[in-house]
Amino acid sequence: MKFDSSYDRDKARRLVANLQTRKNTAVLMNKEPVRNAVALPTGGMPNLDVNDPGVYRQDVINGLLDWLLSTEGMARVMLVDQRGLVVADRGETGDWDMESLACHMIEALGLLSRVREGGHSPDMLLWQSGDWWPAAVVLPLEPEPLVLGVVSSVTLTPESLSFFRRRLYERMLETP
Repeated sequence: MKFDSSYDRDKARRLVANLQTRKNTAVLMNKEPVRNAVALPTGGMPNLDVNDPGVYRQDVINGLLDWLLSTEGMARVMLVDQRGLVVADRGETGDWDMESLACHMIEALGLLSRVREGGHSPDMLLWQSGDWWPAAVVLPLEPEPLVLGVVSSVTLTPESLSFFRRRLYERMLETP
């Protein structure tokens, strides 16, 4: 006797195959085409002298997060450690529970690494939740990576998230 359960590997393979064929045909719920323009910050990147003894690392991080908030539609930004704890958080409060969102982002990255062949974790998540676009981007810092979490009211793209990651990564490497 065969049960319809989560242990049915053939069913799981069929589900994955079906999802893989549909990944490029997703349609937004409001049926508007996704803009191809990359959302970028409007202000200049903060230029704090990281070697100045009067500058604290938190000042640099808050400056970078404030810079990201200058992106059109950006409502909230945060840095999260691998345990899901918020390291820094900027932006409007709205109805988002950022600590809960941070934990869910970390758990989603871990879950996806466990279900992918080879166990590789994705370096970016982007999804639509109602009128909002939450996203998570891994910053491969040493000794522990951080995750940049953002919430935007404007459509985000993988290109804009890659830009955010690259600029923050470069700037944070300069910070002692």
